[in-house]
Amino acid sequence: MAIILGIAFNFKLARQAGLNIGVAQAIWAINPFFQSILDLFLWKSVIKLNQWLGMTAFVAAGVIVSLSNVVFD
Repeated sequence: MAIILGIAFNFKLARQAGLNIGVAQAIWAINPFFQSILDLFLWKSVIKLNQWLGMTAFVAAGVIVSLSNVVFD
């Protein structure tokens, strides 16, 4: 319940700030990437190539969404 309320509050604040809602979604999607990096350094976990590619695609999607207003306006 706390996670759902956190997401809803995040979207509410993004809308109040006039931020594209896609940027808030991209931030939530990019979070596992940073968690995986933390796991890599703290617990020496192994990250496979397909996982790196997927996380890189998430970051690229976040950048594209955040720049969508600049490019398409």
